[in-house]
Amino acid sequence: MRLLPLPEYESFDALDLASHMRDGRLTPLEALDAAIARVNAHSHINSVALRHDEQAHEAALQLSRMGQAERSSAADKAPLLGVP
Repeated sequence: MRLLPLPEYESFDALDLASHMRDGRLTPLEALDAAIARVNAHSHINSVALRHDEQAHEAALQLSRMGQAERSSAADKAPLLGVP
């Protein structure tokens, strides 16, 4: 199996991902890319019935362009902001 981005992704839950994004250790785009890579690598199990990769990528890109302080402030209202 090929090497997937962000190897530690599989040890994170949604709260870990959100925390890493608030702290600036991870961007929403990095988290999304890691999630999509895993969906693609394991497509044979059909775990995702409906995909909106382009829309998700655009949203993650917009969030990633925000500064860390702006993302952290927005996450106060939406705690899982940016989590794929």
